[in-house]
Amino acid sequence: MHDFHQAEDIVQNVFLSFWKDRNSIEINESVRAYLFRSVHNRCLDALKHREVILRHNFRSNADNPSCTEETWETFVEAELYIILLKAMDKLPAECRKVFRYSRIDLLSHKEIAEKLGLSVKTVENQIGKALRILREALKDYLPAWLMIF
Repeated sequence: MHDFHQAEDIVQNVFLSFWKDRNSIEINESVRAYLFRSVHNRCLDALKHREVILRHNFRSNADNPSCTEETWETFVEAELYIILLKAMDKLPAECRKVFRYSRIDLLSHKEIAEKLGLSVKTVENQIGKALRILREALKDYLPAWLMIF
């Protein structure tokens, strides 16, 4: 998501829902993990909603070529992002964590190693493993995926 205000709204809504439902929520893992997963799911919902709006706009603006091209690019970007997030969710837990620190948080291999108590070589191996798995999972989208990463 590139919309900072929408991301803030999502986080705030998750906390609000959590507070309202605090007496009826059953948490089987840590509260942190529960909240992280809730925000993640709400972000996916927002992206899916955005995709629906973009499809509608694309159909509505089919007569305007410049608007259609811009809407199409935004739609493709949002769809690829959803596909990438789903593929990342299928990575092994440690591999996913290392990959997120590297590609999303933009930490160096050394910083990741220190943060997780791993060797730099292990971090490099985990990132390589993640890239191999993601390349396979995204092979149908690889040309567009390479432009993003």
